[in-house]
Amino acid sequence: MRAIYVTSEAWSSGVGRALVLQAKILLQASGFKTCSLWVFPQNDRAIKFYTAAGFVHDGVAAKSFTLGSQTRQEIRFISPLSI
Repeated sequence: MRAIYVTSEAWSSGVGRALVLQAKILLQASGFKTCSLWVFPQNDRAIKFYTAAGFVHDGVAAKSFTLGSQTRQEIRFISPLSI
C-alpha cells in the first residue's frame, strides 16, 4: 500500500491540488485513461478535496485491511485523466 499525506500546516495552500494534478499528468502521459485512489470513508475533508479534484466514488465495495491491531476500511474514488 502507498499513501501520500499533506501535513495539516499545508492544507488549503494548493500543495495537494498540485500533487493531484501532477499525478494525473504523469499517468495520462503514461497512457492511462483513468486513475483511482482509496480514502477512509469517515474522512470528510479528503472526500471533499478529491471530489473537487474530479474524483467520484464508484460504488465498489469497501476494502478492509489491518493497521496495527485495528481493521480499517477504504472506499475507492476514480477520475478520468482528460485534464
